[in-house]
Amino acid sequence: MWRCSRPVPVALRRLSGRSAELRAWRWGSTTACERALQYRVGEKMHGYTVSQVTPVPELFLTAVKLDHDGTGARHLHLAREDSNNLFSVQFRTTPMDSTGVPHILEHTVLCGSQKYPCRDPFFKMLNRSLSTFMNAFTASDYTMYPFSTQNPKDFQNLLSVYLDAAFFPCLRELDFWQEGWRLEHEDPTDPKTALVFKGVVFNEMKGAFADSERVFSQHLQNQLLPDHTYAAVSGGAPLCIPDLTWEQLREFHAKHYHPSNARFLTYGNFPLEEHLRQIHEEALSKFQRIEPNTAVPPQQRWEMPREHHVHCAPDALAAGSPRQTTVSVSFLLPDSLTGPRAANWSQIYLGQKREGSFSNILIGCHSGSFASHALPSRAGAWCERDRGVGLSARCAMDFLITDARSTHPRIFI
Repeated sequence: MWRCSRPVPVALRRLSGRSAELRAWRWGSTTACERALQYRVGEKMHGYTVSQVTPVPELFLTAVKLDHDGTGARHLHLAREDSNNLFSVQFRTTPMDSTGVPHILEHTVLCGSQKYPCRDPFFKMLNRSLSTFMNAFTASDYTMYPFSTQNPKDFQNLLSVYLDAAFFPCLRELDFWQEGWRLEHEDPTDPKTALVFKGVVFNEMKGAFADSERVFSQHLQNQLLPDHTYAAVSGGAPLCIPDLTWEQLREFHAKHYHPSNARFLTYGNFPLEEHLRQIHEEALSKFQRIEPNTAVPPQQRWEMPREHHVHCAPDALAAGSPRQTTVSVSFLLPDSLTGPRAANWSQIYLGQKREGSFSNILIGCHSGSFASHALPSRAGAWCERDRGVGLSARCAMDFLITDARSTHPRIFI
């Protein structure tokens, strides 16, 4: 979230616990911040227009927000005197089914691109690069591709690989079979053996859903937000993954992996102008603005509470224990408690479990509100102290989760 910009001296005076001399020194010594503060709102460079410049002396950085004129892509640069520079490109990916198309696409775009058509250029860079971090992630409503490095030339090389992989991937059908799903003989050398499903993502999600906690949390999100993309399993449900086709994968990429649906982030002390020039020339200049229509609408509020029961395999590490049940009471927060207010609300009420805090009153003891009201009266004898309360911000809509794990099934009798 963006901070309200105010003059640096005012911000410095409001910092507590440090001397004015130290605070002035730490701000004046950050060369990258000084360069960023010279940008002006409305200034144009390499196809971008500066829309906001915000000093954040508490974090030793200056935030610069830019918009790409041709595509509408947004860019956030965090200028800080840190040699470990970071780049990330994010796409809002909102699947409406559980075939795992954003997850399989995340894998497949890294299997070769127009400029780098070799097999798996991403993994080939792991032992050829000076990077300090390289990865890719698929979440419920976005997919991101981050890397970091301390070497300027390595940064340019990795940026070229990432841009070409994200915007111009080969998306070969063979790679789809490899990364997504395929039918293969149980013994590839014996065509008489049974056909089985295989695939990198397919096998990965089979392992993920072997974890009962993962199954529980996934069902919790699907049931609490059932009207749009959060009702689907973005990583892919093993029973649904075989429904995905190669053509659907390519269509999903064309719609979601477009600069108009992208957010760029850069961080560190490397010059911003060089980042913008390379991103514009190698990727954004080759696209026109579109309306991606990937926004997630607000969840319709319920008039009555709902219940849902999930059955999963027992925990293999707790074999023989009857305490295999998790009980949860979750609340979708009102819009007034989302965004910046949600962070404050979480900090005030759900921070440390100190005596007298909301979390301690709610679940900290057997006589607390959760144990005495959310659970049956006999639950105290069958509930271990593995309880939690938290504010989930994994989605566009935040929700409060209270749960008691390792409980005995007799509390439901």
